[in-house]
Amino acid sequence: MKNIWIGIAVVLAFAGVGFAQTYVSGIVSGEWDSLGSPYVFVGQCSVAVHDTLTIGPGVEILASDSSYHSLIHVFDSYGRLFIEGDSSAPVLIRGVTIWHPSEIKYAVIESCRIGVFEVPKISNVEIRYCDIGIDNGSHGWSIQGEFLNIHHCTKGFLFLGNSEHRIQRSLFHHNTRACEAVPEMDIDAVANFEYCTFANNGVALLGYFETWDWYHCTLTSNSNVYFKNSIIADTINDNGGWHRIYNCYYPFSSHPDTLIYTDNPCFIDTALWNYHLQSCSPYIDVGIGMPPDSFLGLAPDIGAYEYDPDHTVMAYELFTGWNLLSVPFSDTFAIADLFPFCVPHGYAWNNLTREFYEIDTVTAGIGFFLISPLDTVVAINGTREATNITDTLYRGWNLIGAPSIAVNCSTITDLPDVISEIFGFDAESQNYNIADYIRPGSGYWLFTTDTLELEMP
Repeated sequence: MKNIWIGIAVVLAFAGVGFAQTYVSGIVSGEWDSLGSPYVFVGQCSVAVHDTLTIGPGVEILASDSSYHSLIHVFDSYGRLFIEGDSSAPVLIRGVTIWHPSEIKYAVIESCRIGVFEVPKISNVEIRYCDIGIDNGSHGWSIQGEFLNIHHCTKGFLFLGNSEHRIQRSLFHHNTRACEAVPEMDIDAVANFEYCTFANNGVALLGYFETWDWYHCTLTSNSNVYFKNSIIADTINDNGGWHRIYNCYYPFSSHPDTLIYTDNPCFIDTALWNYHLQSCSPYIDVGIGMPPDSFLGLAPDIGAYEYDPDHTVMAYELFTGWNLLSVPFSDTFAIADLFPFCVPHGYAWNNLTREFYEIDTVTAGIGFFLISPLDTVVAINGTREATNITDTLYRGWNLIGAPSIAVNCSTITDLPDVISEIFGFDAESQNYNIADYIRPGSGYWLFTTDTLELEMP
């Protein structure tokens, strides 16, 4: 089964390798590989007519400054530009807009004015912190996209008229506008979103309806957008345009379309950007029509992620310095495998002897400290969620891990032997705070007056 590729963790494996820098500008062609990485743009780069540039796995492409003027540009349809990372070694592009690529797969694109401009096929790509994530331009470029993760952009996906797009199994979150549709003259802007998730955006869609007086002949154009088998946790504002929702979660007001669900999707933890479904989600096995990937059960699951109890995913947001973590899986993991770029050992707390000790492996129920050398987001895969865990607590301060489902702290602080609030650790500020929920992936402190078997949830 394919999952949307989160990808940041594997980029880090290449960050510390001492390859020589290659400074580039002007006409380029051939192959760029990791031996010449990073490729630093000191001017615009262009692929000439009848030439091809292929950018391979593990390559880093960087702008020499923050002006956003460095571009890769194919002169016309006879030039070819392929960005071909792989799942273990994506291409990292920072501050460089990619113009007219033939195809992009397995890449991380960040901190650009426009991430990608006019691309016919894009898959397994994360785009973040851009003004515009994907812009299809005004030349009728239709985009086939799948397994995308677009977040923290002003406009995640901007599509104009004279084209029709199909986006599948993709996640849009924390964008000001996840998608914006702009018709042109009498040409509609058309897009199909199938098996996608929209959450924590300002709006899922901002559309338009326009009229033109072209030599005293009134022309009209709309944004025509179809949502199918998707989880839409943000509002849609079509501004007089046209949209249809079919077999989707959409809780905002009544809607005339068919099969509109309003029950909570039960994401694992949106605070940690984890939009996978919990096992209790009502949207497992309710998809209608084939998704681009394989599925389990009687039917596909709606939304960006197919639920797989044997291959669940946890996303960690790590900050430079100490982080207090746990794993919500019943597997036993080597810390060096999960976080190869961090200080080798984790540090756990013995609740009985009240002292820290080094650990090299970790499993569910254990809270542990880890030192990260940088700010990043890391994804790990488990084979089975730890929906229930039991911790033995002793008199004094105890450090605990979290199950795979968030637990309200009041269910624990109401116990007679627990006399403190529950404290989590804010790794960004390196300070403790009072927690309201015990969340998957984090560790927590609490004080008890006697020995206690704590079961969660």
